[in-house]
Amino acid sequence: MDITFIINILAAGLRTGTPLLFATVGELITERAGVLNLGVEGMMLVGAVSGFAVSANTGNPWLGLLVGMLAGGVLSLLHGLVAISLRGDQVVSGLALTFVGRGLSAVLGAPYVQVRDVARLPLVELPFLKEIPLIGPTILDPLLGRQSIVLYFGFLLVPLVAFYISRTRGERRSDVPERVEDLRQAGIRHRSWVERGRPADQLVQQHAESEHVRALVDVATLDLLRRHVRG
Repeated sequence: MDITFIINILAAGLRTGTPLLFATVGELITERAGVLNLGVEGMMLVGAVSGFAVSANTGNPWLGLLVGMLAGGVLSLLHGLVAISLRGDQVVSGLALTFVGRGLSAVLGAPYVQVRDVARLPLVELPFLKEIPLIGPTILDPLLGRQSIVLYFGFLLVPLVAFYISRTRGERRSDVPERVEDLRQAGIRHRSWVERGRPADQLVQQHAESEHVRALVDVATLDLLRRHVRG
């Protein structure tokens, strides 16, 4: 198999996989906040058709990108309202949003099925990749030398989110979301933590004197959370 063909396949995979990258990062943050969102597909579809429609009608891809983000955000707010504020079933709410998003995107996107000439986001060229010995001209430049600006933003977003989740003080939540169900069963309202980003370790420590909580949250976890607060 020709190396050029493989590079072209990988480059196309990077372009088409960029939306999935942003959706994955967003879902990761949501999961760490203790919320299950199964409506990501519906949000992506509504955002995609909204952004495409605006770009096709205005000729401004940046405006289309903004509208697409807002459209997906509206559905996510709806999920937050049902799952957090109204304390509805997160699985049912997420699946419902998926079905709603697929239906809306099919209806709203029907007039644009045959539209082909749409303004696109600019491509970023990285000419220095050609200067890298051996792999530069043959691999790196065809693969990464001319991609959408959104792809490079995604490359920057991943390590920033990883740092935000694992290293930032007050956001050390890797061991906390698994205990959200324990807190809910204990009658502790974790809504404020989910909505305002309040560290769950402080929430647990605040109620640590409750015998009910001690029965549900093991001693090792409480000790870990206390060390996070003191550290």
